[in-house]
Amino acid sequence: MKRSVRSSAAVVFIIAVFAGVFAALFFSKFEFYRRQGRSRPSAEAERNRYLAVERWLRGEGHPVRVLSSGGAGSLARGAERTALVFSSSFDWEEAGELDALLDEGYAMTLFIDDWGDENARAFLERQGLSYRIREDAEEDAEEKEAEAAGEEETHFPDFDRAFFAGIAEKEAAGAVHLSDAEGETRLTGWQTAKSALFLTGIPYFMDWELLQNGADGALHAENARLSWRLSGALDPDKKGVLIICGAAAAAGRGRVERTPGFWERFFEHRLGAAVAAAAILAAAAGIWMTFPSFGRWKPERIFPGAPIRQRFVTESRFFKKEKALFVYLEPYADALRARYRAAGVEDDAEIRRRLAADTALDEESAARLLSPRAFPITNGFELEKYRALACRALERLQ
Repeated sequence: MKRSVRSSAAVVFIIAVFAGVFAALFFSKFEFYRRQGRSRPSAEAERNRYLAVERWLRGEGHPVRVLSSGGAGSLARGAERTALVFSSSFDWEEAGELDALLDEGYAMTLFIDDWGDENARAFLERQGLSYRIREDAEEDAEEKEAEAAGEEETHFPDFDRAFFAGIAEKEAAGAVHLSDAEGETRLTGWQTAKSALFLTGIPYFMDWELLQNGADGALHAENARLSWRLSGALDPDKKGVLIICGAAAAAGRGRVERTPGFWERFFEHRLGAAVAAAAILAAAAGIWMTFPSFGRWKPERIFPGAPIRQRFVTESRFFKKEKALFVYLEPYADALRARYRAAGVEDDAEIRRRLAADTALDEESAARLLSPRAFPITNGFELEKYRALACRALERLQ
């Protein structure tokens, strides 16, 4: 036994020595280093192309609040004094209140990511700004021309090529205009000591994929610089930045088609007058058919009732279920009492005695005929028996 234990210990010792030598050689001959690779973006980043800007602002100490839709009331109620607004997600019915917000010192960057709204254009005209959106055919022609010329915008932000901004007319001293390599104005606006308003198209330069570092770092640096200029730089007091951006706008798939609401589509097709006329005619027809003074619209249909036998069977089944078959004998009991009371007999015991004597019935049968409620009847045969006795008794007392 001792020899076996010693041999096992020797084997363990030899294995440990070999493992130590192997580990020493491995760690001395092989070098470990880190390898960085690009992983697939998260689902949140796929849904929101501007997620990097939100996290950048929060990382720099700027509170960020994101709404999928909103209007001037959303801007006024919040503590933020800076807003990034996508036109497709904004309620332009409240555009008249934006002028007062700008006068109070609000800073707003407006991204035109749809095909335009009349209320939005009216607001921008009051602020001395304008824009134009290129049609698809014109866009295709210009892109082909740019590709043929071999243009490379490596030192310009990624502007919306379909968006053309006008020259700001208000606050000329603080006017801002940015152009691309073709010399087209892609961003315009103005800034004063207390407020600011910038206007551009779809902010491709804020896309997280175009903000990360890469081989074309110059382009990304311009994108990052412009993104910060339109967001964090407008919030020096770090009161917060409000972002109004719907799901369709955040997906970054191009210009958003504004979906008209139900009532908008309803009145667009001029259905209001037709529906109103139909409602009036339906109300008039209903009044005519309801009030008898106008005459009957059609003859009244008379529905025959169920046969008397069927009604009696249904009723008797119900009384049997409720153990109340005695109700069929109560009219006979009332008739028998009435006969004797007409003769001057008022006492129930005397009426029962006389009924038994006059009809040759026993006392129990006479009592059952006069007080059916006190003697429950369980089936139809028993009911028919006492009904026949009551009929014979009434015939004898005539």
